[in-house]
Amino acid sequence: MDVLARRTATFDCRPISAAKSLINDVSLPSADRLLDGLTSFTTALTWPEAQQRFQALFKRGLNQPGDMEDRYGELLGTLMDTSKGASKAQAGPVQIITHDVTRKYMS
Repeated sequence: MDVLARRTATFDCRPISAAKSLINDVSLPSADRLLDGLTSFTTALTWPEAQQRFQALFKRGLNQPGDMEDRYGELLGTLMDTSKGASKAQAGPVQIITHDVTRKYMS
């Protein structure tokens, strides 16, 4: 990523700005669509499955200095692991939440 950023920084600003505007014009959702996505996402955060995931995150050290914060992306996939006392069935609904919210943003 650093190489791409350095390379892009060598280009003239005007063509970069024009390309960015064109991309935004054809791919940026309207404010209403963004609001719909935000509403869907915040609703999903209140579901029991999401609340279970948050509780597991906090128990493992979320928002505290340490391993969980340092290796968040790596450890997130093991969050509902059966060896940690949760059943595999709990992981399924959270995956559905992720896909539903993603689908809402991507459609």
